[in-house]
Amino acid sequence: MKRLLLLAISILFLLNAYSQTYSASIHQDGRFITAYFGRNAFRDAYTAASDGQIITLSEGEYTALDGPVTKSVSIIGYGGFITSSGYETAKYTLIKNLSIEADNVKVEGIYSGTISIGACKGTVIRHCDIRTATASQPHEDTRIEQCAVGDLNILGTAKNLVASNTTIDRMDRNAESNMATFQNCVIYTWYPNSHYAVYRNCVLGYDGYGTIYPALPSLYYNTVFTSLYRFNEDARYNNSALTTPPTLNQDGQCTFSCRTLSFTSMFGLYKTFPADPKDVPNGSDDKPVGPMGGTGFIIYPDVPRGYGTIDTRMGADQTIHVYVRAYSNNPAATGLTKYRYCWNGRFHEMQEENMLYRNGLYYIDTILRIPDDVIADRNYALGKCYLDLFIYDNTGTCSPMVGATIFDQDPPVVTMEDLPLAVNNRKLQIRWTGKDDWSGIQDYTVVIEKEQGVYSSEKKFVTTSTEYLFEDVEDGLYYIYVLARDSVGNESTRGYSGQYVSFYYMDTEPPVTSFTVNNVSQGSVKASSSGAHIMWSATDNEAGVKKYNVYYSEENGPFILWKPDLTEPGAYFYGQKGHTYRIIVTATDNYENVEEIKPERAIQVVF
Repeated sequence: MKRLLLLAISILFLLNAYSQTYSASIHQDGRFITAYFGRNAFRDAYTAASDGQIITLSEGEYTALDGPVTKSVSIIGYGGFITSSGYETAKYTLIKNLSIEADNVKVEGIYSGTISIGACKGTVIRHCDIRTATASQPHEDTRIEQCAVGDLNILGTAKNLVASNTTIDRMDRNAESNMATFQNCVIYTWYPNSHYAVYRNCVLGYDGYGTIYPALPSLYYNTVFTSLYRFNEDARYNNSALTTPPTLNQDGQCTFSCRTLSFTSMFGLYKTFPADPKDVPNGSDDKPVGPMGGTGFIIYPDVPRGYGTIDTRMGADQTIHVYVRAYSNNPAATGLTKYRYCWNGRFHEMQEENMLYRNGLYYIDTILRIPDDVIADRNYALGKCYLDLFIYDNTGTCSPMVGATIFDQDPPVVTMEDLPLAVNNRKLQIRWTGKDDWSGIQDYTVVIEKEQGVYSSEKKFVTTSTEYLFEDVEDGLYYIYVLARDSVGNESTRGYSGQYVSFYYMDTEPPVTSFTVNNVSQGSVKASSSGAHIMWSATDNEAGVKKYNVYYSEENGPFILWKPDLTEPGAYFYGQKGHTYRIIVTATDNYENVEEIKPERAIQVVF
């Protein structure tokens, strides 16, 4: 391996010397390294390469591929940045255009006019200077690291994109499904295409001054707005931590009256691109923020700082628990005197009382009721509202936001109408009501099972109605569950108050009666001097026997009800001498299933 590494270094050294007049490339395949020369060296090396292999390019200009990159290769150039001194003194690897359509492609140290990303995953672009980056198809897990990008037009089709230590001149609008992350970045034209993103330790620029309307949620942490004048009052800061503390101006809008900087003071020259690291403000680790940069901005000591917890779940009576600690190093301030809530971007009443003070920290520890108008205006589709808290010292300086998003985490509640104890017609109609005061009920799941707590897929029925008709149900004991789901996915589950369970018997089979006359169970019998002694009993599968009826027929005539609704067995029948009778006994169960009169089961009695 050491000999292989020395060989590669030696070849690169020779190639660099050779490349003063000709471009060169090496392709590494296991222990073998192949060198290619000329403007087509990149093409030749790519043709020979396979997945997982590395193509190393010397300084120079290379002919682009005829088609896209369809192999998972690494393409590593000599360098990608064009300095302000121009092309004459620059050393770089130039590929005018590059199209990527394979997963896990790595591009490093390249200067390119256009890099296109296709439907692929895991693309990494590092140390590159790109005039335009485009993507017309969905791509995932794209990483842009320590680059300079003129037009970043890949956000609208991205998912899980991260750009770090990168300078961006302009960018397209991000997709809601992406929620891109920008870390230690300088973005010259940040607005209006700023939605659905997380900004950490960034410098965000904007051409001109005016009211900014970021109506869609984005998160800002330790971010400097270089030309920002005003946010509209409907802006949702959503857990933002802004270096520029907002105040309320006379026309009711949220403004950033301090810490607004200009590009001239920040970079020396307006819109220097790409940003020279020495001109970018230092971070808290004393390293420049931006390309090749550090981790964060210096925290200004004269602004109150707040941190703590705010419940994200609304409790009873629209209340949440707010517990926030705060401090101030402002020498002109003698304490933190008041705080103010901002609901969904709208300020509510100022709390004038002093905060609690203990061991050098100020505290807010309170149960806060969410105002009715906030509940009324909440976003039903998202099931959440936004709370931001600002802390003021006695000089009127306020803190960056301490924010939280209060989500609907409460499941719906279902109440079902009482079921009958039993049904005997193989059908059962059930009805219920559902309640969800926050997001609204999306649908119900009805479950019918013979075992308690079992939810098999074939016994589940999803409906938006509040009633359901079961048909063709087999006999047996059943448990019925009605569960509700709200529009943000909260479900009432087994064991929770939002779930309703009941049970009933489905029994459509009548009892079966056994009876005798003078101890004879079938055929014909002669009556004794004391008459005909009738005895009976019955069996039933579920409900149990409720009553018996005794019938007789004289001289093969129709059966006539003789003894109705008997609950105890035993009776004596007396007939006319010389006549013949037929006797039959039937039963009715507790679910009103009535046994049929079957003449063939009758016992004949001769008097």
